[in-house]
Formats: sequence, structure tokens, C-alpha cells
Amino acid sequence: VRIMAAHGIKYTATASIAYPLDYLRKVEKALSIDGPTYIHLQSPCIVGWGFDESQGVSIARLAVETCIFPLFEIEDGTKLRITRKVKNKKPIEEYLKVQGRFKHLFKGDCQEELALMQRDIDANWEYLQSISVD
Repeated sequence: VRIMAAHGIKYTATASIAYPLDYLRKVEKALSIDGPTYIHLQSPCIVGWGFDESQGVSIARLAVETCIFPLFEIEDGTKLRITRKVKNKKPIEEYLKVQGRFKHLFKGDCQEELALMQRDIDANWEYLQSISVD
């Protein structure tokens, strides 16, 4: 999304199926803009990600609550605004454990890898908050 914004796209955003009103608002905003726009929608894949179909929305919500997939929008390539502020950020393990595609991270001694992943996610979230216009 930030790459799209860097290329001068007038409106770019992230959205999640767990927050349909946020997504709808972003679609409406994108449609109102003359010129190219881009919305990156996160929608979990039951088969590819390895989880029960009843967990789709909760996994999408965990992606946002862990800040693995933060919700924000960028206008005019420069004005970033976080649209879903996460007050009580959850550890990434909560998101990863419920998906078969990440089971290898919990079978051996992968604590160092998980800590590195958490550190990267935390750094990205701190960065987004530092440049957010509100």
C-alpha cells in the first residue's frame, strides 16, 4: 500500500473483512476520487491458511488486533491516517497459532523467530503511529 502511495496514487488503503463498515467507507471514498485508487483487502483463505471455516472473521480480526495487518488509509500519497487504532495489542502468537500454515513455528524451538517477528510488527506499528496525521 505504501508503495502505491509513493507512486502518487491519490488514495490507497488497507481493509479487512472483520471490519465491514471501515471497508465500505473506504470503497465509497475510493469511488469518489477521480483517478486511480487502491484498496488492499485482507480476507483469510480457509484452505491455504489451514483453519476451520467458522474462524475466518475472527482470524481477520486477530490480524488487525495483533497489528500484523493494520488498517489505515493514505491520501495524496502523503497523509496517512490509522482507521482502526489498536489499544490492547495482542501478541502475534494468537494470530499464528490458529492457522495450519504456521504450525511449524510451534513444534520446535522457534521462540527466537517469533520474537523477531513480534519486534518487526511492533516497529512497523510504531512507525505508522508516528506518521499518522491524527
